[in-house]
Amino acid sequence: MTAWMKSENGRGRYLIEGRSEESVVAEEEEEEEEEESIDKKAEEFIARFYEQLHLQQQRSFLLQNQPLTP
Repeated sequence: MTAWMKSENGRGRYLIEGRSEESVVAEEEEEEEEEESIDKKAEEFIARFYEQLHLQQQRSFLLQNQPLTP
């Protein structure tokens, strides 16, 4: 059996001998799901980073504006 698979850059396809079309499609779908999972994790990380940055800015502002007590 032979099957076609997308190239790494997604622009072309190449022939895979000894693989069914279904197995190749299943592998491509799995890779897409993994990429989506990585993207989601990256977005969550960035959101947490910005939240921490915002909290640090608030804390810094509050510390700078505290009245000095002897």
